[in-house]
Amino acid sequence: MIQLQDELQSLVKARDLAEQAYRAGSITLTDVLDANRQLLVAQDELDANRADAARAAVGVFRALGGGWESQDYVATRHDGPGASGKTT
Repeated sequence: MIQLQDELQSLVKARDLAEQAYRAGSITLTDVLDANRQLLVAQDELDANRADAARAAVGVFRALGGGWESQDYVATRHDGPGASGKTT
């Protein structure tokens, strides 16, 4: 993920330089748009990696039993013994 952050910083600089070069008349608008596209692709990839990491952390948390109750336990706890109205 650190590599993606470094790549993102480099692409921000490249985009900024492309905008300056365009204003100076050195490059075409297509070059600026391409630099923007590359930056957006990198941002999407970084965001996807962060989301994957968050999902993985939740998976580990759930696997270790953190905070989630089984449906059977929830039903038993809310109904309680004798709450169904049945007599034994």
